[in-house]
Parts: sequence; C-alpha cells; structure tokens
Amino acid sequence: MNWREIRTSSHDEILAWAAEQPWALAMSACAQDRGWHAEGDVWTHTKMACAESS
Repeated sequence: MNWREIRTSSHDEILAWAAEQPWALAMSACAQDRGWHAEGDVWTHTKMACAESS
C-alpha cells in the first residue's frame, strides 16, 4: 500500500493491510501491563485508538 492508496482507504482497509506487516506483528507480540491496558498487547491498543479516531 502506498501513500496515495492510504489517503483513499478506510481505517478498516488500512488496518487489514497493516496487520500483516512485520512491525504490526511485533506490536502484537508486545504485551502491556493489564493493570493499565486490559486489551493486552500494543497492536490491539493501536486498533482501538484508530477506531476512536474515526
């Protein structure tokens, strides 16, 4: 996905593309302290933050 495609894509389309990227996979493997982030990992937190911004 390039910047032109990103500009015209929905959040869902961008997140679906990103989910397969190495950096997003690393975020999925990065656990957060459940006392502060009940969602568990950084990728889930990022997707939740994106959902709130739309």
